[in-house]
Amino acid sequence: MIGTKEKFRQEMIQTILTAYPQWQARPKDEFAISVEVSGKKGCINLDNIYHRVQLGREPKQVLIKDFLSEFAKAISITENPLDNFDAIKKRISLIVRPTDLSRDYLSNNPDEQLAFSYPILPDLALYWVVENVNSWHYIANGQFSKWKVPADEVMQLAYENTCKAERFMNVGEFGNDGLLICTDRKMGTISHLLCGHSTLQELIQDARPDWSQRPYWVGIPAPDLIIVTKEGHDGIIKEISRIAQKNNGKVLSDGIYVFYKNEFTGEVVRKPGQKEPVIIDFKNRIPEMVLPN
Repeated sequence: MIGTKEKFRQEMIQTILTAYPQWQARPKDEFAISVEVSGKKGCINLDNIYHRVQLGREPKQVLIKDFLSEFAKAISITENPLDNFDAIKKRISLIVRPTDLSRDYLSNNPDEQLAFSYPILPDLALYWVVENVNSWHYIANGQFSKWKVPADEVMQLAYENTCKAERFMNVGEFGNDGLLICTDRKMGTISHLLCGHSTLQELIQDARPDWSQRPYWVGIPAPDLIIVTKEGHDGIIKEISRIAQKNNGKVLSDGIYVFYKNEFTGEVVRKPGQKEPVIIDFKNRIPEMVLPN
C-alpha cells in the first residue's frame, strides 16, 4: 500500500541511503530529492515513479530499484551534466509544473534561482529542464549564464526537443462527445500542446472528422492527459478529475481549464448547489513571464 507523497519521499531517501551510501540525499522543492554524488549534483523528480507504484502493475521495490539504477547510470557517466551546452542541448526540454515552483528556488544567491518560468495558466507554468532517463535538472540562472547562449535559442531548442519526444500520442473515445489524448513519454508533459496547437488539431481531425470545423474544449488536469469535447457538451468535463486521478494517481493542477479556438478562455468550477460545472473567465489572472537576464 502506497502512502502519502511525503511518506513516499522519505521511503525513497531511506532506500537511497541504504543502496547508495555514498550519495547525499535530501528533500527538494514540491516533490523531489536533491542528490549529490562525488561532487556531482542531480535532482530526482518523484512524480513519475510515484504514479507507476500507485498503478501497482509491478512490485514497488522492483520499480524503485530499477528507477534508482537508471539515475545512477545517468549521474555516473556525466562529469558536468549542465556545463557543456553542446553536450546537453538535445536534452533541453519544457515541462509543465506549478507556477509556485519558481518561488521555491528564490534565495539570497541569484545564481540558484530558476532561469526561466513562463506562466501559461493561473497555477501552471513552463520551465526549462535537462532530462536524464528518470529525472531532470531545472536550469538555474548561474547555469544559463555559463552557456553564453541567447534565451530565444534555448527556448527554440527546448520546444523542438519536447515536440520530438512527445510526437507519439494516443487518442481514445470518451463517451459520445469527448476524446482522451495522452502521451507515452516517461517524463510526460503537454507543454508543446500548450505552445502550439497544430498537433492537437490534427489528432482531433483524424479521430473525429465531424469535429473539424467545430470549437472544442480542452481540459488540462494532468501532465499527459487532455480531454477534448465539443462546445455545448462541457458537462462531460466533470468526469475529467476522476479519470485523471485514476490514470495518474494525482493531478498536477487542482484546476481544469478550457480552450476555445486555441485560446485559453476560462476555468471550470463547480459552484455550491450546482450539479453541472460552469466555466468562468480568468482574464488578467495569469502572472507575468520570468526570463533570464
